[in-house]
Amino acid sequence: SLDMAKNVHDIPVLSLGSSDPVAFNIVRSAEDSGQDNLHAIVTQDFFSWQVRCFHSIFRFGMLGLLAAEDRVVQAGAEEVERACTNLGSGFAMVTYKEDSMDAEASYQALRKGLEDLIEQGFLPQAVVNFIALLGWSPDSDREIFTLEELVKEFDYHRIGKSPAVFDYTKLRWMNGEYLKAMAPDEFYHLAEPYLKAVLHKENLDLSVIAELVRTRIEVFPDITEMVDFFEELPDYDAFMFENKKQKATCENSLQILKDFVPILKEQEIFTNDALFEKVSAYAEEKELKNKTVIWALRIAVSGKAVTPAGATQIMEIIGKEETLSRMETAIGKLSV
Repeated sequence: SLDMAKNVHDIPVLSLGSSDPVAFNIVRSAEDSGQDNLHAIVTQDFFSWQVRCFHSIFRFGMLGLLAAEDRVVQAGAEEVERACTNLGSGFAMVTYKEDSMDAEASYQALRKGLEDLIEQGFLPQAVVNFIALLGWSPDSDREIFTLEELVKEFDYHRIGKSPAVFDYTKLRWMNGEYLKAMAPDEFYHLAEPYLKAVLHKENLDLSVIAELVRTRIEVFPDITEMVDFFEELPDYDAFMFENKKQKATCENSLQILKDFVPILKEQEIFTNDALFEKVSAYAEEKELKNKTVIWALRIAVSGKAVTPAGATQIMEIIGKEETLSRMETAIGKLSV
């Protein structure tokens, strides 16, 4: 139609455009086309006109509009939605921030963003699950889906109109749910590089430690700070033994540790169950709560208030010699 509008013939031309002919410099103004042989009809509802034309061809049941935040297309979204409503069709809009990147650069930026998430310890399947729920929701409260389930459950009628929000905290939670549901062997295979980066002692069973953290982390890098004490006892303050909830004080913790050193030296079976029996028997004999004894032992062997395992589990993993060495360190701190 633009070729026909050129002043190279005398044939009258009527141009009907679905976009704004003035804004896009097709004609000079609504009153003057700028061409002797061209009369342009400039309508004020070109967005809805375009929707009606599109619908007459494709008879769509749902129209999705992708629009830049700073462009006139977004301003006409309400007009487009009204046109869809009048046609008995659904409408959903997704907005994006436009910048100077071309399509290839945008793709590379998106790809790098996804690769960065994987490098940060996120599982690809968790990222896909999370992105699928941006701007769309299932007809239930369920949020964890396999790719096959997403394909089956997807319904374009449930696409939201509001712009999606990238909630990093929710992505971490979702990734943690995938880790919890993962088979132990598969988890260990993926967690092993992170464990080996911080744990070097040959006597440590990394597969056992991996299973301890599997349900406690959200991304793989969380492993480092959670297990580093297995390798080396961190420096800690003696006041960590104080805990009102556990009825623990520096004084009773010191006595517990002094009493337990000879008990452990005589202990031949150094397993979690056998050690816990010793704790229970000692607590009953001294008329103490199990939790009070466990707290003193946990701080002594880990140097941390929060650990992925109980005191007797930790003692089994690090072994008898290391356990006694750490308890002597704790006694030294409490005796000052």
